[in-house]
Amino acid sequence: MKKLFAYAAIFFMAVILSGNALTNNALRVFFKNEVLETNVFIGETPMEMFTDILQKMSAKERREYISEYTNHHGYPLEIVNLSEIPADERAAVMNGSVVTNMEGDLFKKRIPGSDDVFILGPFKIRQYGLYLLVMANMIAISFIFLCTFFFVFYIWKEMEKIGRAASAFGRGDFSYRIKAGRATFIKPIAAIFNDMAQRTSDLISSHRDLTNALAHELKTPIACMKFEIEKLASSVPDTEALNGIRKDSERLESLISSMLTYARLNRREDFTSVKNINVCEWVHDYAGTVAGQVETVADESCKDVFINADEKLINIAVNNLVGNSLKYSGTKAELSVRCVDGDVIIAVNDRGPGLDKDKIDKLFKPFYRPDGQSAEGQGLGLAIVKKIAELHGGTVTAKNREGGGASFSLILRSVSVTI
Repeated sequence: MKKLFAYAAIFFMAVILSGNALTNNALRVFFKNEVLETNVFIGETPMEMFTDILQKMSAKERREYISEYTNHHGYPLEIVNLSEIPADERAAVMNGSVVTNMEGDLFKKRIPGSDDVFILGPFKIRQYGLYLLVMANMIAISFIFLCTFFFVFYIWKEMEKIGRAASAFGRGDFSYRIKAGRATFIKPIAAIFNDMAQRTSDLISSHRDLTNALAHELKTPIACMKFEIEKLASSVPDTEALNGIRKDSERLESLISSMLTYARLNRREDFTSVKNINVCEWVHDYAGTVAGQVETVADESCKDVFINADEKLINIAVNNLVGNSLKYSGTKAELSVRCVDGDVIIAVNDRGPGLDKDKIDKLFKPFYRPDGQSAEGQGLGLAIVKKIAELHGGTVTAKNREGGGASFSLILRSVSVTI
């Protein structure tokens, strides 16, 4: 938006400056001709008067008269020989014409019957009208510039409203509305944007409500189904079919539980128990819950470092990353915690098959599962991790490790705690 404003300002400045140059040039030519004509008209009368007087004198008397007149009155008068006149002016002077320069402040006329030329000037006729018109021209240009500046500034501010709305929609904030006044050219655009936001918000809300309702409604029949399976298992021996039913019911229950967790995170219902957590103490406590499955390492840089977080949600996020790592690698996962430039980086690494570079960005989308993966899952684990990271103002990243395997990092901001 700032670039648009800068480009518009440069364009209008170029138009104004070029218009100013053309105007000044036209004024200069016009006034030069006008002043020249006026000065010639003004200068002709004294030239005629002086040449009539000087014509009746001898060459010596003329020079004495001009010298005395100049000393007495202070006028710039002079008599020179015709040979001293420039060649381009000599013909006009010999014809008896009054010759003036381009500035209109020097006049020459031949004294009839002699080779003497009477010169009046140089002197300046004050051109107040020209100065006033030039000043008026500059004031008009300044006024045009200010009007252009405020007009472009107004357009910039109006376009900024659209830019902020587009940015909010891109972040998924469909509650944002463009506030456009009555006398604004963006009112139709604002109406379209706001209508689009409302429709999108309604669509997402209805989709979320449908998902939540289905998940809640399915919990009861699944619980009943599990009870019937266990009741059936007590009366008949375990069979492959019974074990398959039990396994499918557990997968369905896990899917519904994940869907409800994801829905609550979207509504921020689970984000309620935020407190300052000592990173090293949290790693020690978490290592006790996953002993034998995960190797945990806390860097010395995290000593006495705290994060402001919901411990239950952080545990869910790390559990999902660890479970994902164990599921796809089949080997023990590595959990490391380090602090870099105020960030706490909780990384879960494995030596599994690694990640498809072209599909890393899709891993954190709900219900996404990489092609060709045979491991069981609902495709919500990493989406939940991303949502938990966002609720804490952090991020989650994924990349391939050197030597093979994948690395997922939950990055949170540390906080200062006074003890």
